[in-house]
Amino acid sequence: MMNFRTRARLWLVNVCRFLLSGVLLVSGFVKLADPMGMVYKLQAYATHWALDVDDLWLKMVAVIIGIIELQIGVYLLLGIRRRTSAWVTLLLMLSFLLLSIYLYIEGSIADCGCFGAALDLSPGATLVKNVALTLISLYVVMYPQRMRRLVTERNQGIATLYVFAYGCVLSLYSLHYLPFVTFTDYRVGENWKEQYHTGEPPAREGILNLAMFNADGDDVASDVLSDSSSVFLLTLPRVKNIDDSSADRINDLYDYAHDNEFRFVALVGDLSDYKDWQDRTGASYEVLSVEEDVLKAMVRSAPGLLMLNNGVLIEKWGTNNLPTIMEVEALLAKRVKGETVDSSESFVWLRLMLLLVVPLLLLISLDGVWVGQKFRLHRKRMRRLLLKDSEENNDKSIV
Repeated sequence: MMNFRTRARLWLVNVCRFLLSGVLLVSGFVKLADPMGMVYKLQAYATHWALDVDDLWLKMVAVIIGIIELQIGVYLLLGIRRRTSAWVTLLLMLSFLLLSIYLYIEGSIADCGCFGAALDLSPGATLVKNVALTLISLYVVMYPQRMRRLVTERNQGIATLYVFAYGCVLSLYSLHYLPFVTFTDYRVGENWKEQYHTGEPPAREGILNLAMFNADGDDVASDVLSDSSSVFLLTLPRVKNIDDSSADRINDLYDYAHDNEFRFVALVGDLSDYKDWQDRTGASYEVLSVEEDVLKAMVRSAPGLLMLNNGVLIEKWGTNNLPTIMEVEALLAKRVKGETVDSSESFVWLRLMLLLVVPLLLLISLDGVWVGQKFRLHRKRMRRLLLKDSEENNDKSIV
């Protein structure tokens, strides 16, 4: 029988382990579901430290960090590779703690990027969080073997491979197309016009403060969002760095919008750079200036395209999945008929999490069945041996 202190220590280690697992699972999932959000955070660090780092390397770093956090989170959840997961968790938390101390003292970067673009924490809140998590990690490192296993060592490799594959597929899809989940304020299915003008339904800060400036310096966001017809918004955050391979498709969509008297507007970070895009693509559409960070938050792609209809964002696309004219017409036809365009992101994040969790629960169940079967076979074998020994002893006593 365990005494009270031993039982309390066992419970405390497992509570700490599940808490750390939850934090790492959320943090890793957010980075993999929206890797560009983390890339922009890393760009802020690179700019702050005057580092010239190619975006490809930043993407790789964002994905690697996300996969490590997700993998260690699952290890802690299942109680597998206990020493490794405990020490890696402590090293991660110590790294985050040192970074948060620097940010708190230096104060030039508002958010550490711990949870990508899903959650912004002040330097003070980030520091408190990381101090607490580091202490919890230190306690788990002291007693890793007290973490209760949910999967046997024989089957833990299956969990490792599945989580790695899940992280790779989720992040690569989000980088090539667009994230399944929008963690910023610019979400499909929401009425931008109502939020901008009335503040209802609870208006998102990014919509309320949206500003679009013309060449004269006038903010015309109200005019753009008030259009009762359809409006196409082409986002070009850093014109000189943008690939123009999708220019022909964009020009086709512009011609379609022009023919149907829809508004087609290019949103650029700097109006002076737009000439470069015109020279490369032959663009002739209206152009407005929007803060670069806002453009990056609107669509995780450069260029990116949004489509508003009577102020409602009905869809957005990245450079690798720009729509055909037939697809645009199909969306508009549904709006005319009053049908709901099935493009909202309600519960998408929940389905993605279930895609991760359900197979792991299945693995736990099958592993439990395998262990139970193994135990039953062991008991049968022991009974046969005991019966055999008993029979042999009886035979000797008769002799």
